[in-house]
Amino acid sequence: MRTRIFYVADIHGSDRCFRKLLNAAKFYDAQVLMIGGDLTGKMVVPFVENPDGTYRSDWLEKKRLKPAEVAEYETHLADGGLYTVRVGAREMEDLDGDPKRVYALFNERMQERLRAWIALAEERLRPQGLKLYVIPGNDDRFEIDDEVKRAESMVYCEGQVVDIAGYEVASCGFTNPTPWHTPRELREEDLAKKLDAATRGVSRLDRAIFNFHCPPVDTAIDVAPKLTPDLKVVARAGTVATQHVGSSSVRELLAARQPMLGLHGHIHESRGEDRVGRTLVLNPGSEYNQGILHGVLVDLEDGKVVRHQFTMG
Repeated sequence: MRTRIFYVADIHGSDRCFRKLLNAAKFYDAQVLMIGGDLTGKMVVPFVENPDGTYRSDWLEKKRLKPAEVAEYETHLADGGLYTVRVGAREMEDLDGDPKRVYALFNERMQERLRAWIALAEERLRPQGLKLYVIPGNDDRFEIDDEVKRAESMVYCEGQVVDIAGYEVASCGFTNPTPWHTPRELREEDLAKKLDAATRGVSRLDRAIFNFHCPPVDTAIDVAPKLTPDLKVVARAGTVATQHVGSSSVRELLAARQPMLGLHGHIHESRGEDRVGRTLVLNPGSEYNQGILHGVLVDLEDGKVVRHQFTMG
């Protein structure tokens, strides 16, 4: 019996990408929908009210926006993964001087959108008898975990083995260190322990899928722009210099245990495929900020990957 998985990662708060994901099961005739980490956005854009009732946005370099124009920008920014807030001038001054309030405001907007997504998923997926299989990624704050666990429309897969259509899926959303010091980063030795714990319950590696947000190092799916210490892109001879930034722990585990399939994300620019020994590893890539949903369809039959195809739309 054929099972088709539609796998995405790194949608980073994009309203448009999430809505496309909910439509993907019917469009691609997929029986399983998976999000491999980094659900949430990275930034809140404030619109500050002027004395005359218009708004300004320093981030957009706009000095005077009518409320209707603000609403249009809010929709556009949400499609690109950004959160927004309308505030008075005094409240903006208070936010500028209080990192704790900024943190709390981000959480508020982040959870507000996630709850809206959960409600929409319930509405769209329940009639199809489907759920979203979800793990957080390195950019996702820990505040989202309980929201996902409570959602009837989602299955929280982090750190455990979940049966999906007769295949054992072991999941981990943590990564090796990044230059951005995101919430779910670990030293390689600690990541190795977490990966081992997440996969310990697998009984049949020949039918196992390792759903790790971080890709294995030194593959075609972990290549990213090289950065200077102040996070500027390195250019050489007019082209962007690149480097392998994946995890050695992920690679070592895949090489040692050889599951049927590895599903990964994290490195947006490294859409593609490779192999670690016999294990096929895939990364759908991401252009969430353009509202473009990258994914990969994986057809499983009789314990084998019989076909895979990258999608974009």
